[in-house]
Amino acid sequence: MTILAFGLLLFFAVHLVPYRPAIRGMLVRRLGDSGYKIGFSLLSVSGLALIIYGKAIASYIYLWSPVWPGILRHLTYAFSLLFFILLMAMLIPCNLRRRLHHPFLLGIAFWSWGHLIVNGDLASMLLFGSFGLFAIFAVVSALKQEKLCTLPPQANWRDALVVALGALLYAICVRFHGELFGAYLV
Repeated sequence: MTILAFGLLLFFAVHLVPYRPAIRGMLVRRLGDSGYKIGFSLLSVSGLALIIYGKAIASYIYLWSPVWPGILRHLTYAFSLLFFILLMAMLIPCNLRRRLHHPFLLGIAFWSWGHLIVNGDLASMLLFGSFGLFAIFAVVSALKQEKLCTLPPQANWRDALVVALGALLYAICVRFHGELFGAYLV
C-alpha cells in the first residue's frame, strides 16, 4: 500500500504544480520551458508506474461490498464507455469537446466513479477516489478560470468518429481487461 500511496502523492503533487503559478513560474525560470515539461513528464510517468505497481501488489483490505453488484457492474461498464468516448473527444476536434470543454477530465471522473462503486477494498478507494476527486477539482478550477474550448463548430461526422473509436477502444479494453489490469470481468 505504501508504494501505491507514494505513487499517488507523486503523481498528484506534480499535477498540482500548474495550479500554483508562482511555483510553476519559478520552475520554468530555473529549468527552462523544455526542462520543466521534461521534468513534469518524467515525474508523472514515474508516479503512474508506482501507482500501477503499487495497486498490483497491494494487499486486499476489505472495506465494503456492493449492495447490487450486477446492476453496479453494468453501470461501471456504461461509465467506462463514456470514459473512452470522452478520451477520443479530447484527441479529435469535435462538437462534443466544444460543448463539454474538458472531456478527458469528465471521462476520468466517470471512470473513477464507475470503478469506485464496484470495488470495496482500500487500494481501490485510494486509486479511484483520488483520481475522481482530482478530476472534479481540475474541471471546477478550469471553469472558474474560464478556460473554455474555443473550437469552431465541427462536422457531425467527427462526433460519430469519436463515438465509434471510443466504443472500439472500450471493447478492446473490456476484452483484455484481465490481461492488462489483472481483474477479469465476468
